[in-house]
Amino acid sequence: SFPTKAKSPLHWAPACLGVAESAGTMKFGHQFTQTIEATHPTISDKFLCYKKLKKCLKTIPKKTEPAKNADGTLKPGEKRKLTEEQRVFVKTLNAELQKFNKFFMDAEEDLVIKDSLLEQEYREVVNEDGTRAESFSMKKYRKICQEFADFHGELVLME
Repeated sequence: SFPTKAKSPLHWAPACLGVAESAGTMKFGHQFTQTIEATHPTISDKFLCYKKLKKCLKTIPKKTEPAKNADGTLKPGEKRKLTEEQRVFVKTLNAELQKFNKFFMDAEEDLVIKDSLLEQEYREVVNEDGTRAESFSMKKYRKICQEFADFHGELVLME
């Protein structure tokens, strides 16, 4: 189940949105690490592994020359051929994106289920036409209103 007070893995955004680093400003990697550490433990492992991806990128040679024929023309398929380092990076990135996507898919599923349960609880207290149901009590009504407010907070955090 998705924790109600946790930030989503997207809430580290300022550094990745092109905010320029200035003197005294923390580097992205450090800021990202602090954000992860400040995040609820149940979702901190859902962030992309920035450090791992950065290491993969650093292993990719700056420029690679594709294989050419004796006459200088490219051999068939050489334009799209990736180096081993590039393949490792793409594989790592895909795994990280799948992890990230799974987090949001699971969270969305949890929220849909919770919405359905809240609707059922609400209908036990209030009829479709807005009138009080037979089992209405102010205590139940206040409880469901508080649950809807909490649910709204969860939705806002998932933006």
